[in-house]
Amino acid sequence: MARLARERECPDPGVSRREQAARERAAQERQERVEGALRRLPVVKAVKGTDKVLSVPLLVAVTHNLLRWIALGA
Repeated sequence: MARLARERECPDPGVSRREQAARERAAQERQERVEGALRRLPVVKAVKGTDKVLSVPLLVAVTHNLLRWIALGA
């Protein structure tokens, strides 16, 4: 992220505005995916740390919720 901040302050003259905008969009999307994964990390750890009998239904429920969340365009 620090590299993006530097690029935003001093853009490379050889990069078009369109390409720069695409790079910033891609970086923003990556950051959102990482933040989302970090938010879900406690749930994943909980699933891995539970009893095997309990973990399958819990994993199914978590997967279902994540798929629903993705389908809603979150």
